[in-house]
Amino acid sequence: MELERPAFNLQIAADGSTNLPRWQTTGRTGPRRFELQIGHVVVQDGTFQLNDRKIPLTVEARAVWGRAVGAADRGGEGGDRLDLQATAQEVVTRLPEAQPWPATLSAKASLFPSERRLRIAAARVAGPGLEGSAGGEIHWLGGKHRVALEIDARGEARLLNRLGYLQEPIEGTFGLRGTVRAEERRITYGGTLTAPRIALQGREVRDLEAELAGGRERLDVEVRRATYAGGTVHGPIRIPYDDGGRPGTPVELDLTFAGLGLQPLLADQFPGEPLPVVGGLAGTVRGTLAYRFDSRAPLAGNGKADLQVAAAHRVGGLPVTGTLPVRIENGVLKSGDLRLSAPGQELAVDAFDFDLNRGKGRVAWRLESRDLGRWTPWLREDAPPGEPWPFWLPNAGQGTLQGEVAIDRAAYDAVIRLDLRNAVTPDLAAATARGSLRLRPDAVEDLQIVLTGAGGDASASLMVSGRVPLALEGEAAPREPLALQVAAQSWPAASVARFLLPAAEGGSRPEIGGRVTGDLALRGFPDTLQGEATAEVADLALADRRIGQARVEVGFDGAAVRLRRLAVQTEAGNVLIAGTFAGGEGADGGGSLDFTVDAPRLALAAPPLRDLFGGTLEGRMAVGGVIGGTLERPEATVRVVGSQLGLEAGGGGTAQALLAWDGDSLRATGSLLGLISFDGGGRLDRSRADLSFDVSSGDLAALARVVAPRKTPQDLGGSALGSLGLTADFAEGAWEGTLRLADLRLRLGTHEIANLEPVEVTLTPDRLFLRSLYLGEAQSDSELFATGTVGLGGSAPLDLRLQSTLAAGWAELFAPGLDVDGAVDLLARVRGTAEAPVLNGQGEIRGGRLVIPNFPHEIKNVRGALRLDRDTIVMEGVHADFGGGTLLAAGRLQIPDPGKPLDARLQVSARDLSLRYPEGFLARGDADLALAAGPGGRILRGDVRLSRLFYLDDVEVGTLDLLRGAFQRRRLEVAATNELMAGTQLNVRVGGTDALRVNNNIADLRGGLDLFVRGTLANPVLFGRVELTPGGRLVYADNDYEVERGLLTFNNPYRIDPVIDLVARTEVRNYDISLSLSGTLERLNAQFSSQEGLADLEILTLLATGQGLEGERVPQAPGERTEADVRASTLLASQAASLVSSRVGTLFGFDRFRIDPQPSPSGGALGGVRLTAGKRISKDLFVTYTTDPASSEEYLVRVEWQVSNRVLLVLTRDGKADTFALDAQWEKRF
Repeated sequence: MELERPAFNLQIAADGSTNLPRWQTTGRTGPRRFELQIGHVVVQDGTFQLNDRKIPLTVEARAVWGRAVGAADRGGEGGDRLDLQATAQEVVTRLPEAQPWPATLSAKASLFPSERRLRIAAARVAGPGLEGSAGGEIHWLGGKHRVALEIDARGEARLLNRLGYLQEPIEGTFGLRGTVRAEERRITYGGTLTAPRIALQGREVRDLEAELAGGRERLDVEVRRATYAGGTVHGPIRIPYDDGGRPGTPVELDLTFAGLGLQPLLADQFPGEPLPVVGGLAGTVRGTLAYRFDSRAPLAGNGKADLQVAAAHRVGGLPVTGTLPVRIENGVLKSGDLRLSAPGQELAVDAFDFDLNRGKGRVAWRLESRDLGRWTPWLREDAPPGEPWPFWLPNAGQGTLQGEVAIDRAAYDAVIRLDLRNAVTPDLAAATARGSLRLRPDAVEDLQIVLTGAGGDASASLMVSGRVPLALEGEAAPREPLALQVAAQSWPAASVARFLLPAAEGGSRPEIGGRVTGDLALRGFPDTLQGEATAEVADLALADRRIGQARVEVGFDGAAVRLRRLAVQTEAGNVLIAGTFAGGEGADGGGSLDFTVDAPRLALAAPPLRDLFGGTLEGRMAVGGVIGGTLERPEATVRVVGSQLGLEAGGGGTAQALLAWDGDSLRATGSLLGLISFDGGGRLDRSRADLSFDVSSGDLAALARVVAPRKTPQDLGGSALGSLGLTADFAEGAWEGTLRLADLRLRLGTHEIANLEPVEVTLTPDRLFLRSLYLGEAQSDSELFATGTVGLGGSAPLDLRLQSTLAAGWAELFAPGLDVDGAVDLLARVRGTAEAPVLNGQGEIRGGRLVIPNFPHEIKNVRGALRLDRDTIVMEGVHADFGGGTLLAAGRLQIPDPGKPLDARLQVSARDLSLRYPEGFLARGDADLALAAGPGGRILRGDVRLSRLFYLDDVEVGTLDLLRGAFQRRRLEVAATNELMAGTQLNVRVGGTDALRVNNNIADLRGGLDLFVRGTLANPVLFGRVELTPGGRLVYADNDYEVERGLLTFNNPYRIDPVIDLVARTEVRNYDISLSLSGTLERLNAQFSSQEGLADLEILTLLATGQGLEGERVPQAPGERTEADVRASTLLASQAASLVSSRVGTLFGFDRFRIDPQPSPSGGALGGVRLTAGKRISKDLFVTYTTDPASSEEYLVRVEWQVSNRVLLVLTRDGKADTFALDAQWEKRF
């Protein structure tokens, strides 16, 4: 069916009647059905008129189907109701001022003719970008018509592009729920529009929700909420339908927004355009926008925006505040008073205009900066990734920057004038920087910058002028020539080097020191540069090593660079380099090389070579070389000759090396400073290397001292023989070195180590592979086997496997005084990283023996297990035999990081020990000790429980010894110590109830002790007491002293200085004598007393000689010796005799032997001696024999029987008197 210019006229009268055909059912019963199928319908240039309103109608549809069923009784709705259904495929229609739009239609409705009512149950439309459904009713009864429809639609925003209502691309989806109401001539519609995202002309709105309300005259949209540029937007949008005869539809915006991000807001206004400076600002915007435009030209409207900017702090942005009043005139943004403030920055824009449609505008700005490092990075925000920072742009400093920027889409033209202080660029630093430049995409023009005062030197200056062309995007080289002049005066060499020398891979450059004075002039294109450079460098230094002075002359002649002269003067000697590089496009091999290097006399002991070799080498070295070939295939021949070589103290050794490289292969032979010899070579070109050298060294100690002079043991020695290989792929940046040693011998002290299998080590850029390391010691069972990988770098992984048997004799390297036997077996794996290694393994101590110098006991049969757990060595159940008892030890040691203190714990339990230490003592008992070492130091805690503490050695002592020991002052000496002893705190209790036993020639004592050992190992102090049990016995000069009270109190916190309180009693010749000692060892107070009131000298004489005292003083004749003289002589003679008595008694095994001098009967000199010998027959029986050698008949035999503690029987036989006597003595205390 094709219809051209049809007219459809639907009239609805005031009474509700229409001009529609009537459905006649009179005289018929039952349902009636009417169906219509049309394969293709075309309606062109038609009209549809509803009463007085006429609209154009153009429709094309396929597969049109319709059906009407009448006289149906359904749900009580019978009568004249008609049920209608219709579908149509590929319905193409054209809305007003729109492009054709295809869709599929379907509808289901019921018509009630008598009620003048149409009920639409479901109507659906689906087409590109839109799916919708509607339902409702239409009434036209009683002269009034009324329409009530509910609409639900979902679609894509680009439907507006498809219909032709919007030219600019739009993206997003939307949903619409609304109603359409019509009554008489009044039509209203409304609803809610939602859209998760709408993007138009680079502007993106999210979470849109708006209320729609409209009629015949206008559409009002109230934006309830929307998210734009990180902030919120709300306000009304009005669309009046009265277009005034214009083709488009007017739109009025009155929006209020808050929290908009400054960056996305600026980017949306200038999509795709570079925005120097302002592109790095960070802030939030709030304000209002009033804008009027035509729907067909949304960017050509008029209005204004009042914006306020608040600072926003984000990474990499500069927080700003200020006001931005902007006018919009026919799509052109304009302003003359933009003010922004930032930390240390004040930016003023006095002129700004930008045409939104043409993408063209200009900005005049002025920046007062107190920190350029916060601002200048945003001048090059549009720079491609990886592009180096421009040498002329400061990244630190203070001062003023001002200029004008003209923008024409992707092109810009910026004039920048600067007046800076303390200016710093990536290559230069200066106290002042003044000048100007013009920046365009293809060049830096009108460059005139003068820098002064670098490095605090007011005389230093650097002037840069000229023009530097830049390569356009997508091009490899600039289109215009370079013209650059640089003049330096005493300028830091590091700045000049960073400016002139290219950075190596990874961005590194050699660190160069010194000051440069010279000129550089360059002109032309990069491949045909012309110019020259001359410079002198004072105080030249490389990598913090002082070199000397240098002068360089370079000429640039097209493709050739001529190094006319590079002369370096050092204390070690002079180096001269000269030559030419001839290159250029199309040059054979990339350009030819022709250089010579000559250093005829270099002193190894002078700087900078002395610092390079650690000051360990003496002698001279001559270096000569020629470099030729091309860049693609360079060639070199280098000869090094050394003479008078030696380590530190000089020597007469010689060494030489010759290296020849033809671009494809390398041949090298000689020695490195006489320390290691090499011979070999192989492939070496610009792409690959495959080298192999035979290497040998007869003095590994000297080689080690060169590499690490401070860490090499003095008694290290050894030799090595093997090969060294190197392979590399320079294009891939990969290389590998392999060292194989067929013979390796090391000597450390008395230990000699040799490899049991060939040693093989491989080194790559990121790790070291230990293929095979198997070492052994011939004189012991010590062995070490290791394999695995070691990552290079603190965080690189480790994976080492170790198996070792280490003889205990190796401990002498660390503790020379120890006598150690035994071995330690270890099986371990090391993982983690070099910074944080993780240990896992186990070990066993077997057959251990330790002899400590000046200690009478050895620790033997040491056995136990070790466990390695991450960074800790755990000792578990280590047993040992010691002092007749057993030791059980356990603990842990945390492997410390470099520079960190030791962290360790050790617990030792000792049982049934019997130790002869200190000298003269025999100690028996148990102990539990714990040693803790950590960041705060070391502390030894524990408890020593003594069952017995014996002192059994005889003591030689006489009265003079007693007096001298009691009254002589001793000098205090401070012993040398070390940090280990001084830093180890003590907190040990030593106790033993009734444990003390003293049993020797002068004492039979018992007692108990309760002591605490405090202080440090270097300076221990004692607290506590030692108490003697009353009734103990002291023997002196055949006199038995009974201890009545004995107490040693230790309370001096600074040293061991006991307070003595001793009271002892004896009976001599029926005299009851008491001895009292009190005070400290330095201030000991000795007092003698007797019940008879004897003087001290009389008491001492009585104690020393055992002779009775005369009751009356006998008058002396002139010249005759006095009684006092006689007693004094007797006392001195007694002491002399006691020395002989002790020696004889020891020789013949007597328990008592005494020689007593006898005074002369005449009162003169000594008259003779009396000998006394005693022997203990049993515990209770003692026999004494006394005689005068001058008379064989004068002797005395005395037998003493100790019947009980308080009863003594004495049998005496006097040979001179030929008598026997029996005496009984008993004692009673009360």
